[in-house]
Amino acid sequence: MKQVSNISKAAVIGAGSWGTTVAAILASNIDHVMLWGRNEDDVHAINSAHVNRRFLPNFTLPGNIQATTQYEDAFSGCQLFVWAIPVQYTRERLQDCKRWISPNAIMVNLSKGLEEDTWYRPSEIIAQECTQCSIVGTLSGPNLAAEISAGKRASATLAIANYWELSGLESLFSSSNFTVELSPHVIALELAAALKNIVAIAAGICDGLELGWNIKASVIAVGFSEIQSLGEALGANKDSFVSVFCLGDLIATCGSENSRNHTLGERIGRGDTLEEAKMYLNGRVAEGVATTVACHQFMDRIGLYLPLVDLVYQTLTVGLESEKFGKGIVY
Repeated sequence: MKQVSNISKAAVIGAGSWGTTVAAILASNIDHVMLWGRNEDDVHAINSAHVNRRFLPNFTLPGNIQATTQYEDAFSGCQLFVWAIPVQYTRERLQDCKRWISPNAIMVNLSKGLEEDTWYRPSEIIAQECTQCSIVGTLSGPNLAAEISAGKRASATLAIANYWELSGLESLFSSSNFTVELSPHVIALELAAALKNIVAIAAGICDGLELGWNIKASVIAVGFSEIQSLGEALGANKDSFVSVFCLGDLIATCGSENSRNHTLGERIGRGDTLEEAKMYLNGRVAEGVATTVACHQFMDRIGLYLPLVDLVYQTLTVGLESEKFGKGIVY
């Protein structure tokens, strides 16, 4: 069994709200945490004021976090890498930086989605591009960064296919208010993490249209059923979706004002175009948009019809038909 709890240096790639929050959790367990970001102003603010002003303005970061825009600076001497780049940019970014990732590295993915055209999950992309990584896993759950950074309790699941071959990794991602459990259900966890964002967009549209909780609850229930159906088609155990990492994450993402995908859907429900809704997010990425396209491509390919996915896809690509939204799905 490989012992990994004695890691002294880690790198988080992606300085958005969730990447920054996880960096702060790691900093309570690891001596030195590097945070890579592409924005010079963000990096300067983190190093000088210990605040990510754009994404977490009210959260003071631990002093042992250092930010940089340079891969070599961020990755030098690191044993643990945490990937917090949106899925649609993951392959390109990995190709830019993988030469600095050390042999036998541990990579934990935070991103949620499916790659367009290939339909690969995040850990599959990482394994393809970073063959030197000895362990690749994904951390997911009902994890709204704003709540966790504010000290509210939360839990997550760290899925690694061969997790029993290592010891202590989950402890590095745990804190007094954030608990992590291990699971072998990588496929189910990553699919749940991706597909719940599609449902969250639909739930947000319901709120934007002021359809009420009755219809929104029906939409969420249909969405959960479609997650199970697609998951089963892709090789996941259908029963494994009845879990915190799926049901819990689905409920949080569909109901919280801190959810980027719900917010995007709500703006569309209120009359914004997709581009206007994206602009409203002010740099935050709603991964459910690209995931909807990828999922729609895949279900067409395998001949699986998912009414809610199709409805969200048509809304995002053609436009919202407010009088028809939800009809034929929940009636």
